[in-house]
Amino acid sequence: MRDVIKHDVAWVIAGDELDEEDIRRLMLNCDVCISDLDDTDANSPAKYLACNKLFHDEPLSSCFIKWCIHTGFELMKKGKRCELDRWKEYVRLFLNTEKEREKARRLFTPEIVNKLIYPGVKDFYRLIKGRKIYVTGNIGEIAEVFAKYTGVDEIKPEVYDKARVMEELLRDAGFKRITFKGDSNADEEALDVLRFYEKRGEVEYVIACDVACSIKQGEDHIMNKGYDIAIGRDYRGLVRVLKG
Repeated sequence: MRDVIKHDVAWVIAGDELDEEDIRRLMLNCDVCISDLDDTDANSPAKYLACNKLFHDEPLSSCFIKWCIHTGFELMKKGKRCELDRWKEYVRLFLNTEKEREKARRLFTPEIVNKLIYPGVKDFYRLIKGRKIYVTGNIGEIAEVFAKYTGVDEIKPEVYDKARVMEELLRDAGFKRITFKGDSNADEEALDVLRFYEKRGEVEYVIACDVACSIKQGEDHIMNKGYDIAIGRDYRGLVRVLKG
């Protein structure tokens, strides 16, 4: 494992085969950057929305209380693996009208977005010249707010099968040089698809960045999950690498 940069919390680590120059060359020459949103570019807007409902809606509906209890039990049993399914259920139950979705969108003011977004994210996207796409389980109304703030060009919202969407993107857009960022099991499945086409020679390269909770987790994901590099929830170290 190679320590590319460690600066306070803004650390970057990479597999032994990559150095700082490799990371810079591959990321800056990509023709697309495909990224998750929640817990990858920002503290999860989905979790923020659910917590806001819990602490500010009065009175709480019995349906929401049941959802909270079920979600709590699922998190204890499965951890992060259950988050997408629980969010999908939240969308079905509580974001099923235009009024509720618009209410959710209005919650994410510029001040809240700035509070949730990880340091350095906007600077990272300014450096990426290729197309920038969010592939996210979040709803379009929320994803659009964050895309506008970060400078991401396109969103694919309410995606619960990211592997299928990767297939569609490669088939329809023909991307060859790909930067990929994620943090979840669903992102790992998407990355598996990209690696498959890379091995077949239909994609020139994929450089995959794990956004991890700790250096230890990042090391594990590089060794066992197919990622090339890992960063913490602070992009400023990666931005320093890309600027050279």
